[in-house]
Amino acid sequence: MTFRRNAAGEIVSVDFKKVRETVDLNWFFETMVGIKGKPMSGRVRYSVCPRPECGASSKDSVKVTVNDGGWKCYACGQGGDVVQAGAYLWGMDLRDAGLELMKADVEMLKRYVPPVIPEAVKRDDAA
Repeated sequence: MTFRRNAAGEIVSVDFKKVRETVDLNWFFETMVGIKGKPMSGRVRYSVCPRPECGASSKDSVKVTVNDGGWKCYACGQGGDVVQAGAYLWGMDLRDAGLELMKADVEMLKRYVPPVIPEAVKRDDAA
């Protein structure tokens, strides 16, 4: 992944676009948050929010939806991308969360197989 260093060797910027392209959000929830997703209705749903203050829902309840590279918690209303999820989970700012995600094993990420997401059921409201 790419980042820039200053003359002292400190990282001064993170390529957030590259982090988002490399680190799959479902991988983040399954590996970093430690929860298995429930594929349904065109998206994957999880029972744990990455915000520690919000936490987990009941055993069979769905709390967080992941769709198109973003997540949304129905309990606290927060959401975002994989960098924001990492920032919430680890209590870091976005830069530090991006750096932490850059440490992810790229080979492991390449082998990750995301959940198969069934198509959303089309509603017919014509009746």
